[in-house]
Amino acid sequence: MNNNTLSITGNLGADPRVNALSSGTVVGFSLGYTPRKKDGDQWVDAGPTLWFDVSVWDDMAEFYADRLHKGTRVTVTGPLGSREHDGKVYTTIRAESMSIEKPRGQSTPRPTPTSQPASNDPWGNVPAPSAEDEPRW
Repeated sequence: MNNNTLSITGNLGADPRVNALSSGTVVGFSLGYTPRKKDGDQWVDAGPTLWFDVSVWDDMAEFYADRLHKGTRVTVTGPLGSREHDGKVYTTIRAESMSIEKPRGQSTPRPTPTSQPASNDPWGNVPAPSAEDEPRW
């Protein structure tokens, strides 16, 4: 891993896009993360939802292509980057590892290709991005 590696848990804002390229299969999606904090006995939003453009490549992309959908909760780890499109800068992550996490209130996680345990973090579902927030893949 490099110096700017990020690991983040969030929810897909829309169904993923699957592309077969000459260099391999790529799955792209928007991952939303809303910072939360504990206020007494409850978790409350602690800031705006942050959106990341995630790309998953090759064998990992083929594994996840049919398993991801809008709202799926995942943990993604990979190098943090950025790209510019139509004058906007988008934060990107190229997934080096990824796992599907259990949704809030579900007792067992969905199957993943790794043996990583599901995270016990308190984050809930995040709202879908508006048309302005949606990246242009």
